[in-house]
Amino acid sequence: MKVLVVFSVVVAVCLADVKVIGAAARDPPLYCNRICAGKQKDWVTHGGDDKVRVDVDMAGCQFTEAPVISTALFGECHNIKTEGAAAGVRDLTKKGFRLIVHKPDYSETFVGSIANECNWELHWQAVGFIC
Repeated sequence: MKVLVVFSVVVAVCLADVKVIGAAARDPPLYCNRICAGKQKDWVTHGGDDKVRVDVDMAGCQFTEAPVISTALFGECHNIKTEGAAAGVRDLTKKGFRLIVHKPDYSETFVGSIANECNWELHWQAVGFIC
């Protein structure tokens, strides 16, 4: 009985339904879909004007084309009133992307070291194809 339960759970996990729709849609076999997620730190100043950026490496996800991604910004301070945390994605490829965040209401020039001191983390999820 235990073997049957374990087998059923393994089959259910392996057959989890992932479907990409819209402009990125195509109809590959189910095993070609992948969900990949991670966290990224190491913020750097981006060209002044109170902008910082972080580069995300998704090469380990092994996507065959640029995936659909979503992002969320977490931190201990100064991460509430930002611009770009959801829409600042640039240079999206199958191997990664860059996120640029603008912090216009900071009392001084906002730089990457402040984001790092505040423990900013970019949490991301990507859904795409691996074959």
